[in-house]
Amino acid sequence: MLKNIRHKNIIEIIERDGFISTEGIAEMYGVSIATARRDLDELEEKGFLTRKYGGAELKDGMLLKHSTFFDRQQSSHKEKYDIAKAAVKLIPENAIIAMDAGSTVYELCLLLKDRSDLTIICSDIHSAECLISGNAENKVYFMGGFLTKDGSSTCDFAERLLSKIAGIDLFFLSGDCISITDGISSYDYGVSQLNRCYADKAKKTIALIDHTKFKSKGFYKICGLEEIDTLVMDKQVSGSVVKSIEDQNIKYIIA
Repeated sequence: MLKNIRHKNIIEIIERDGFISTEGIAEMYGVSIATARRDLDELEEKGFLTRKYGGAELKDGMLLKHSTFFDRQQSSHKEKYDIAKAAVKLIPENAIIAMDAGSTVYELCLLLKDRSDLTIICSDIHSAECLISGNAENKVYFMGGFLTKDGSSTCDFAERLLSKIAGIDLFFLSGDCISITDGISSYDYGVSQLNRCYADKAKKTIALIDHTKFKSKGFYKICGLEEIDTLVMDKQVSGSVVKSIEDQNIKYIIA
């Protein structure tokens, strides 16, 4: 089995069971104890887990993967709303915009309900329902495909549909995690690939990132920070993180 596939499976087991042993890895995948230890050491270096005697357990921040949409919506709600208020000012009239899935993007969708000039592409069920509710008159395109594990967004087939779209003015990316060195990432492979397609199609990519996403790391990279045109963050992001962003000459807004 290829190492990257083995690593993905190890993380999925830890997410499910809370712990995995080096002996268990060796037995399941037919590798030596030394190889199993190296696997865990590499995953710890990447921020996915914490090494313990005889194995490893999931790093605290990674537990957010299995929270429901409504749990995520309540977490840091004020900060997400402030980010959305800053982001909505960046959308010009008659723009074609693409939206990532997630609770921060959902807050942005709530603020777009009074607009009637936009064309919006999304793959998040909650965002789509929000955008077509009330008196909203924006054109909304929902990208179909496989439902993700939490049942809130689609991927895979959506990538193929997206290939037929000529151009996107703005892509609002949220992602699951952000790292100064490794960029923005996702826990889900299909979602990461769809977001990569959005970013490639868009003239500008705007990342909406609350402070909690700096504390964890996803398995699948979406893009590097150098590919982000504007990074919108909340006031609780640490000064050291802001300094690192400034050092990379990345445009940012503190909401």
